[in-house]
Amino acid sequence: MREEGWPMDILLFVDTGLEFPQMYEHIDKLEQYLQFPIMRLKPPHTFEYLFYEYAPPRKNPALEGLPGLSWPGPQCRWCTARLKTLIIDRYLRELK
Repeated sequence: MREEGWPMDILLFVDTGLEFPQMYEHIDKLEQYLQFPIMRLKPPHTFEYLFYEYAPPRKNPALEGLPGLSWPGPQCRWCTARLKTLIIDRYLRELK
C-alpha cells in the first residue's frame, strides 16, 4: 500500500495469542520498515478459554451446561468472529 501511495490512517494487528513467533517478528520489522505505528489489539478471551471453558447459551437442551465451543469450521467460524472481527469492529466504533 505504501509503495503504491495509498493513504494509511491506521494499521491493525489482532493478536489471538496463537500466532507463531515469526509473526511477531514480522510485525516488528514491518513497523520499522514502514515507519508507521501498528496498533496491536488483543481479544478479552483466549482461544483456549472459548474452546474449553466458555459456557454459551445452547439451543440444544442436551448440550446445556457443557463448557466450550465446538471446533471452528467452514460453516461456523466463531474463532474469526470472536478473536478478530469483533475486536476490530469494537476498536473502530470507539474511534468514531
